[in-house]
Amino acid sequence: MLPNIKALRKKAGISQQVLADFLGVSQQSINQYENRDVEPDLYLLSAMADYFHTSIDFIVGREAVDDDQSHIISTHLSQREHLLLEKYRALKPSEQRCVDTVVNTLLQKL
Repeated sequence: MLPNIKALRKKAGISQQVLADFLGVSQQSINQYENRDVEPDLYLLSAMADYFHTSIDFIVGREAVDDDQSHIISTHLSQREHLLLEKYRALKPSEQRCVDTVVNTLLQKL
């Protein structure tokens, strides 16, 4: 069912466990999704599309190419910034909102 999920995960440089943690499922579930043994529900498909900044159609193979690259910002991150970004991406959406709140609060103090 998800012919492109493994390629997206590899391109992002993340493990099955990182994606599983983000989605709130087991690593075994990600493995089953990648190997077409199990089909995720719509909520998980939507969360995957959000995580990888692509469409559900691309993930399930209805679009041959992920043409929407408008989400890619050309920038040079330090190693520390890259690690922070990867950790942020591994968080659940509710946890990301908590981090956003802390950062915004700190910036308001400047």
